[in-house]
Amino acid sequence: GFGPIWVDSDMGIVTPACSSLRDPALLFRSMKLNFDESFFIVLLISPLFTFIFNMFFKRAADFYIVRFLAQFLSNFGFSGSINQLIYLHLHYFIYLFLSCFSVFLSFYASMHFFFINVKEGSLIIFFNSFFDPFFELSFLSDIFSFNLDPLSSVMCCVITFVSLVVHLYSCWYLSSDPRLVRFLSFLNLFTFFMILIVISDSFIQFFLAWEGVGLSSYLLINFWNTRNEANKSSFKAIALNRFGDVSLLLAFSVIIIIFGTSSIHNFLDFLDFLD
Repeated sequence: GFGPIWVDSDMGIVTPACSSLRDPALLFRSMKLNFDESFFIVLLISPLFTFIFNMFFKRAADFYIVRFLAQFLSNFGFSGSINQLIYLHLHYFIYLFLSCFSVFLSFYASMHFFFINVKEGSLIIFFNSFFDPFFELSFLSDIFSFNLDPLSSVMCCVITFVSLVVHLYSCWYLSSDPRLVRFLSFLNLFTFFMILIVISDSFIQFFLAWEGVGLSSYLLINFWNTRNEANKSSFKAIALNRFGDVSLLLAFSVIIIIFGTSSIHNFLDFLDFLD
């Protein structure tokens, strides 16, 4: 069904209350998220949403922000150069706040799942059926599958906390750089792919997230592309990553061919069975 599957080492598998709904009339009812599903979406989507907004919708949002701030400030009697000065600072602060706050939301959601695992013990949460209400293609559940076990929860906390610190430090260190918002957007994209790596329950999804991390690293290293050092470093990083990409792709291909599954937890269960 649509929603998480709770797996406990002692209690077995507990299926979600909401079953798979194929009737279009019942689709809206099936999309009602429960508490943990909402936290999961916040964990994964917040950095990606901020990246998309800052990179592709910033110019359109600027128009409405300008109108709102101009009208808002005029109500307090600000006009002329003072109005423009306040607008420039507030306008810039909105995008910085959005970038940092999205990572904070992911960190908060990570802590939520971490405390669930602390409270429940050895608990694994699978989110592997988000596409059921939309597609009849069963292979999508194998490709896009997510696993939040205790280790993944801890790593999500580490990733989001470090990312939040880097965001805050960048706001101070690059405060005079006019392209700071763009830099923070690349950091948001990097954070999204890092989270996707640690919660992936599919080798295919893991590899796609790995490629995303490599792309984000290239964008961050080559951010100041007018500097020769940055160009050389980014080229070196992208060239060395290709060796890791090929090795990872070969390893995953061998596993999928031999064991007949792209699911990471199925592969690990099979290894435990062999032991």
